[in-house]
Amino acid sequence: MSASWGGALTTTVSVPRARPADVYPARPAEGLEPRPTEGLEPRPTEGLEPRPTQGLRPQPTEE
Repeated sequence: MSASWGGALTTTVSVPRARPADVYPARPAEGLEPRPTEGLEPRPTEGLEPRPTQGLRPQPTEE
């Protein structure tokens, strides 16, 4: 009897997954200073290879 109960228990009970909202609740950013943006150089874009597009669905373009 305990064996069948154990089998039923493992197949019917599922472990609830924690959602990000439950793990990291949204809090107001009180007392936090914004990150400084002055003096930062933009990332270089020349010389970078484009991302591969094979296997991706084309996005509809609205013109």
